[in-house]
Amino acid sequence: MRKIPAWLCSFGIAGLILTGNAWAQDDPENSEAASEKQVQEEKATDEGADGPKAKEVAELGESPEEEKTKKTMAELEAERAKLAQMDVQHSYENFIELLRACGDDPAYKEQNNHKECSVDFIWEVIDAKSKLLFINAYASLVRVDRIIETYFDPIEYKYMRNRTGSSILRDHSIHNALDLFKYMFKPEKLVFNDQTLSGVAFKDTKASDKNPYIVTIETNLSGQEFVMVRESDNVWRTAGLYNIFQAAVQPIFDSETAMQEYAKDNLMAEIERRKEVLEYFLIQQKLRESY
Repeated sequence: MRKIPAWLCSFGIAGLILTGNAWAQDDPENSEAASEKQVQEEKATDEGADGPKAKEVAELGESPEEEKTKKTMAELEAERAKLAQMDVQHSYENFIELLRACGDDPAYKEQNNHKECSVDFIWEVIDAKSKLLFINAYASLVRVDRIIETYFDPIEYKYMRNRTGSSILRDHSIHNALDLFKYMFKPEKLVFNDQTLSGVAFKDTKASDKNPYIVTIETNLSGQEFVMVRESDNVWRTAGLYNIFQAAVQPIFDSETAMQEYAKDNLMAEIERRKEVLEYFLIQQKLRESY
């Protein structure tokens, strides 16, 4: 039986109370208002290519945020290239090292060649099936938010968003699945010590009889295994945390299910109300015609 080490149970929805109703339809824009930067860009466009704002933007060049984004993208591309060159053992050891960089491991951070904590890099080394959980959970939160706007009065928005958990979209600037993953990932809960490191140390590999692209990593801790899958870009990624991720996002799906039921009941009630109104006017019309 595969064990889930306690130090890996670091995913949860901090501050969320997912006990209410939730539902929605399409993915809306999650920001209630345009950012200051967007407003400036729109003004620059309105003033024309040679307007004062356009000249100011040209003189200033890229904003610090844009430069940071470009740097992050370049680092991610370099990391992906490295990952594609790793065999399954080194991919697993790299995964553990990324966790150590973000976790509670002072000894590792004192090493000269230690990695810097990067949740973006951790996202890169989890398998597509696990990522899909967060993609679906983000879409679920968006649908919940849309239903709140459809079925409740504006004065109730804040209360219902807090109750269903969709408030995190605005409160924590969550615009995609990666943002949600970063919000839910709690690196301070990853505790590394001698016992932990001994338990996750690579021991052997066990290939799947049915699929050559699935390999189980056996560790020094008896019964503890990590499943690795080789995906279409030739990178070996960990699939062993799927159950932890699923448990973390399940309250979001449960909240949406509750809201779907609420919306369905209210939609049917509205349909019945409209039918009654229509029948009333038809009866009135027939009465007038009979005079």
